[in-house]
Amino acid sequence: MGEHLAEFAPGVPRWIVNTPLNRVVAQRLWKERTQKGHLTGITTFNQSKSSSAENLLMSELDKIDLHHGSHSANSPHTILELPGAPLRDRVIAELSQ
Repeated sequence: MGEHLAEFAPGVPRWIVNTPLNRVVAQRLWKERTQKGHLTGITTFNQSKSSSAENLLMSELDKIDLHHGSHSANSPHTILELPGAPLRDRVIAELSQ
């Protein structure tokens, strides 16, 4: 992701893997963009070196839903963009629930 993170519109929540490059860009954007709350900022999360993009996504889905779903947002998320994570049957089944 890296510098591509800056291409996304401010105010849209983004969750990215906490790689050295992503962290540098996220820290810069945290300073440049005023955060209005947890529903509009950039969240980084750690990865396991053995985790695939699909496994990383699966491990974070519950947390993403907790922060952006019906329990914490007046207008819960309805669209999930998954750059770098394949949309396989396992992911589709989890999202269907």
